[in-house]
Amino acid sequence: MAALRRHAQALVDRRQVFRREGNFWTVAWDDVVVRLKDNRGLQYLAQLLARPGQEVHVLDLVAAVHAEPGQAARRHLASTDAGTVLDATARAAYRRRLVDLRNELEEAAAYGDLGRTDRLRAEMEFLTEQLASALGIGGAARRVGGPSERARSAVTQNIRSTLKRLVQALPVLDEPLARRIRTGAFCAYEPDPSRPVAWRL
Repeated sequence: MAALRRHAQALVDRRQVFRREGNFWTVAWDDVVVRLKDNRGLQYLAQLLARPGQEVHVLDLVAAVHAEPGQAARRHLASTDAGTVLDATARAAYRRRLVDLRNELEEAAAYGDLGRTDRLRAEMEFLTEQLASALGIGGAARRVGGPSERARSAVTQNIRSTLKRLVQALPVLDEPLARRIRTGAFCAYEPDPSRPVAWRL
């Protein structure tokens, strides 16, 4: 029985392909295969698929695609820009508000106030996202218009447009691939733990 399961899994594994072949990429799911012309979005996606569940900073993603060491892509972080996304005072205020919200959430949960807990969670999520977008490598304040921000914007746009093309060509990829890719300052491929996919790269 175990041998039969291994054989069945091996057959499944051969059917999920995301591989570069010269100037084209072969993407397959089960018996459906599409071939796409090489582009940055496909290269970024391949890097993420090779590291399931791992966050990859956009500068590291760009460096990997350009075959540069990570530090080489980060060399110019101190270049001229428009300042930080959030100044120190704003970041401190956001953090204080998050502490207050956590306390309020505990209280609302203890009283079973579902409406209030939903509102508090929504505000916490908003503030957390704002703080995350304002912080870069090592928790340093991210700078507007700096290399990290430019890379985030370019990588996100490339990945999203490529995923759109992939799903148009192969709709079955929407759930196991397109909905499992997270973009931002850190990108990740987060497969469904209950249905892992063994991509052949």
